[in-house]
Amino acid sequence: VGPAVAAAVGPAVAAAVGPAVAAAVGPAVAAINSLRSNMRIFKRNENAVYYERNQPAIARLLFAVSKETPGVGIPLPIAGPVPVLPFIAPVAVGAAVPTPPFPANYGALQSLTHLQLHILSVVYNDNFGILVGDSIQVRRDKFTNFICGC
Repeated sequence: VGPAVAAAVGPAVAAAVGPAVAAAVGPAVAAINSLRSNMRIFKRNENAVYYERNQPAIARLLFAVSKETPGVGIPLPIAGPVPVLPFIAPVAVGAAVPTPPFPANYGALQSLTHLQLHILSVVYNDNFGILVGDSIQVRRDKFTNFICGC
């Protein structure tokens, strides 16, 4: 709370309201900052994927996308039983997902397994647009679109 507000309402009220406002607004600010950060990361990843597909002799690193959706997701839809997932430490909104589970480069991205995509889905709390009948390559492509902001 700024000095003008404190003078208008009194220091006791300002001291009581300030933390409550910060607690209420904090998650929204984290989500907005995550979106802003991801805009740059999407472009970097889009460039890395483009050049990796067109000039594969030069390996390029991928940048981990910050988590935007609070909570922990459910595994991806699959035909058959849901795999048992290992313990996954929660990631806060605005924090970058560590490597692993985030793929370090395009080669790692193109070798993601169903289980690894499940883990990423739970961490990001996002299904990346993946549907039950999608093949592993289609699932990888949809995750690639996610990290490139498409």
